[in-house]
Amino acid sequence: MIIVVISVVYKKVGGFSALVEYEGSKILFDAGGDAAAFSLNADKMQLSYSEITHLLFSHRHWDHIAGFKEIVGKVGPNAALYVPKTFPWFLLRNGSARLKKTKIVKSFEAIAPNIYSLVLRGGFWLYEQALILKTPEGLGIITGCAHPGIIQVIKAAKQHLQAKISFVLGGFHLLSDRAESRSNIVKQFQDLNVKKVAPCHCTGDHFIRQFYEAYGPNFFKAGTGTVLTF
Repeated sequence: MIIVVISVVYKKVGGFSALVEYEGSKILFDAGGDAAAFSLNADKMQLSYSEITHLLFSHRHWDHIAGFKEIVGKVGPNAALYVPKTFPWFLLRNGSARLKKTKIVKSFEAIAPNIYSLVLRGGFWLYEQALILKTPEGLGIITGCAHPGIIQVIKAAKQHLQAKISFVLGGFHLLSDRAESRSNIVKQFQDLNVKKVAPCHCTGDHFIRQFYEAYGPNFFKAGTGTVLTF
């Protein structure tokens, strides 16, 4: 069973954060755009920091790392921290010393059984990490902003693991893309046989509606306080 909790709960602020539970691992992916709001939301949802096994941060932008110090200061010392290349060095230096494992991921690697980190270049001096889950139904992909391009992320995951795509959740980074590069984005998802989608954050309302219309019962609304089971 996979349970995904969007952890910006009860107080709506910018940014993205998700709690993912799969095969005995409890992964906190990103930490929102406001440290105080993240702390409040985590308390409201009764987040047990001591149970977190992995911390993953998608990329260096503040709307994904605001709660970094809050998290690192509260998780158990055995929690493993994974960040992509070009992650802010001052956060790693000041915040991760108490953790036994901190890893800068450069490309693709397993972080637990059937759980993987995928890092792709998303722009000048920007690399972004996606979380990939290998499930009996196919791959589950969770993205923060998908700066490398959401289609590129999906194709890379398929190439590395040679499996179909069960679901894609998170920010698809369609707000700032040129219109011609995103006009057929939903069709590309369908051509890649993505079964379920849960777009949010930087996807944009226009494209969220397009995914809803195209995917029907296989579209999942993801936002503040959402709990999803795939």
